[in-house]
Amino acid sequence: GVAVAADGATIVADTANSRVVRIDRDGSIGVLAGPDGFSEPTGVAIGFDGTVLVADAGEATVCSLDAGGPKRLAGDGYIGRTDGEIAKARFTRP
Repeated sequence: GVAVAADGATIVADTANSRVVRIDRDGSIGVLAGPDGFSEPTGVAIGFDGTVLVADAGEATVCSLDAGGPKRLAGDGYIGRTDGEIAKARFTRP
């Protein structure tokens, strides 16, 4: 997955390398998170406040990124289809 931040940087879910990278407008590349903390990041989005959100299909979770690394927002880490409380929800390849 790919998203563009307000400052024009491109945020990429680098699934093959289990990480999320940032490509600045000048072409420089930096790792935002991973490979520790992600199994199979497949999608990224930018929240209204600039927060990077990541769908991790391998962990069946949705996380936010900050300076401390990934923080689980939804999903209990098990693949499935369960609605309800956000921490107990289950996803099939979010």
